Amino acid sequence: MELYTRPLIFRSLKGLQLLFALACLSLEITQIVESSKYTSIPFKYFGDFNNLGMKVFFYVIIPITILTVGWYLINFDSYWRNPSAYRNVGIDSFLTILWVVSGLTNIIPIYYGIMLICPTTMASLDHIYERQLVCQTYIASMSIGWANAVLFMVSTLFSWRLSKELEWRGAITSFNRQSSISQFSRRNSNRTSSIP
Repeated sequence: MELYTRPLIFRSLKGLQLLFALACLSLEITQIVESSKYTSIPFKYFGDFNNLGMKVFFYVIIPITILTVGWYLINFDSYWRNPSAYRNVGIDSFLTILWVVSGLTNIIPIYYGIMLICPTTMASLDHIYERQLVCQTYIASMSIGWANAVLFMVSTLFSWRLSKELEWRGAITSFNRQSSISQFSRRNSNRTSSIP
């Protein structure tokens, strides 16, 4: 597959990554709002949910992802015409590592043997609906976070393969990593037009 002819694949991957990060953000906001209904002490939510992973780390990764991927999508055409293997593979690798580490820190309850069983309506807890919603949004957020980690892994592999394709075809050399696909296209069209 010639990835340099398929910018839609990369744009779609970045769009999905942004949507997943926004979904995680909205689920985390829902958790905070719903838990504040049954916790009277401010910030007690974070203490209670340390049992469900390191949320603060997750709250740092989500905005970093939204800003980075959003910036990439805004400047996509410019980045596509002037590819940089270091930029594309580097950013995707960095975000892959962040999302995998975030996913690992959010499954801490499994390491400590805490079961992720959401309270049922048969439980005798106060604010059962809010507690159920917090638990369900936590599990959904963790699942979407892992899905985003997988998307970033795929994106990293595609970026690496694109850089190798362009290097092999001469659009990016080992001396000058920053070149232009448009120059490559012109050079390729000149070759075909000069053939009798």
